[in-house]
Amino acid sequence: MVEYLRTQQFTEQNGWRREDPTDGAWGMGGDRRVPPNTGHVDLSMTRHVLEALRAGGVPISDPTFELARVFVERCQNFDAQLADDADGGFFFSTTEFDINKAGHDGKHFRSYGTTTADGILALLAMGRPLGDEHVVAAERWLIRHHRDLEVPGFVGEMYHRWPRGLSFYYASAST
Repeated sequence: MVEYLRTQQFTEQNGWRREDPTDGAWGMGGDRRVPPNTGHVDLSMTRHVLEALRAGGVPISDPTFELARVFVERCQNFDAQLADDADGGFFFSTTEFDINKAGHDGKHFRSYGTTTADGILALLAMGRPLGDEHVVAAERWLIRHHRDLEVPGFVGEMYHRWPRGLSFYYASAST
């Protein structure tokens, strides 16, 4: 299974370039994805693959995790130099714009609870310590926006569609 997961990662071996928005991620599986066919790519799938690799005994020194870091960090609204403009939370996908369920604020995709929890779990699966600035920024986002029974981060029309429907996923990922 570990080897299969390695072959499914969006890497240079599969024809992807470092500047491609999918670089380092995993899609939904099936046939190996080669450019320009990304299929469905998201942070949740990538997080679960990273956790599976760790559970399968892959050490954090393995290059697979460094390759994944690029995608995971692209999904985080974080820039240490622009702390006021980057809230530290995560969004769902760098390529599937309509599935970023909290929408766009004109500058970037909005962060929301389930993806921010997934982002933290992905960072930890890659071996990032709890004190890492990316982990701390995401944790702060969750603390600032937490709601007990609904997923935080949804505004406007989107607010009414998703917070309750994702509440069990959020509860599982954020605890």
